[in-house]
Amino acid sequence: MSGAAYIDKTGIDLSHAGVEERPGLWSNYLHPFHDVAMIGDSAATKPPCVNAWLLGKVVVCETRFGSSVRHRGKKHLSNDFDEFLLLDVRRKGVQHNDFGTESIKFEPGDVTVFDYTSTYRCRGTAVDFLNLFVPHSAVGYDPTRHPKIIRFPGDSVIGHVLSNTIFSVFSMLDCTLKSEASAISRGLIGLLRGILFDNPNTLSPSFAAARSRAIRDYIEHNLGARKLNADVISATFHVSRATVYRDFKDDGGLERYIVGRKLEAALDALSFGLKARGAVSRAAEQWGFASTGHFASEFRRRFGFFPSEIVAEATNTQDRQEFRAVVRDEREPDQLAYFMSRL
Repeated sequence: MSGAAYIDKTGIDLSHAGVEERPGLWSNYLHPFHDVAMIGDSAATKPPCVNAWLLGKVVVCETRFGSSVRHRGKKHLSNDFDEFLLLDVRRKGVQHNDFGTESIKFEPGDVTVFDYTSTYRCRGTAVDFLNLFVPHSAVGYDPTRHPKIIRFPGDSVIGHVLSNTIFSVFSMLDCTLKSEASAISRGLIGLLRGILFDNPNTLSPSFAAARSRAIRDYIEHNLGARKLNADVISATFHVSRATVYRDFKDDGGLERYIVGRKLEAALDALSFGLKARGAVSRAAEQWGFASTGHFASEFRRRFGFFPSEIVAEATNTQDRQEFRAVVRDEREPDQLAYFMSRL
């Protein structure tokens, strides 16, 4: 098709970069969206790669990278020029996403939609997935009425329809003409709007559910307290110890839940804090573990790797941020903020 104008594409492939350079380059690339820490030598064995296509009002991404921890905080939200939903179709790898005290496990075959204006942290094995970035306004998403996270198992009817549609569109992206992009984008947006938001179920949470969330928030804000147990919680919320234990039955019990949240906090500190000698032993002491060895074994039991396997790469992100600021100033208003500032 001589002279055909195909849809815009951008991306990054680090397979040709030196092994020692990859973690830093990948962290620098993702910095506007996430802080990232690679686990062990995953950047060496699994060169990160992302490709992205502009399909009308939708951006389609194919992403592959090794085991890592990523954090999306308030500073990253301030970099965004628009409000997006992120639809994730997992092809390979398992990932745990924590949205505050709510944890969601992404597994191969699952289709997950979540509000990209939310802060969250995720950790996982080597992954391969497709993403759709869709503006809130395109599908009628309202964060005050609609759930933050919507998940469809791969073997469900809706999950099957969504994943098959997205895989079908993805397979033709490199030969999709710009003249076809708007029609395909409208079709995807119409499908998502119809499935997700035309008849939203917005039931108010029960009192018990609200209390359970309040207790979890209290635990989250007091993880460093010397005493954090059923007695303290029952006295604070004026409920019986039995009620407290019942609320955490599905989490493996109250003690296991608290230990888990302490480990999650320690993971954040080791992934994105300063890496000085003795960081692991200081983390063990800060979060109240009996010894560094006990901390390390509990850490590995929860995450599948030892705390010493977190690799932190210092990267200079100033040039990348300045580049994105210049691109924003020059963006074309009719091209989805110039293809998300060229990612």
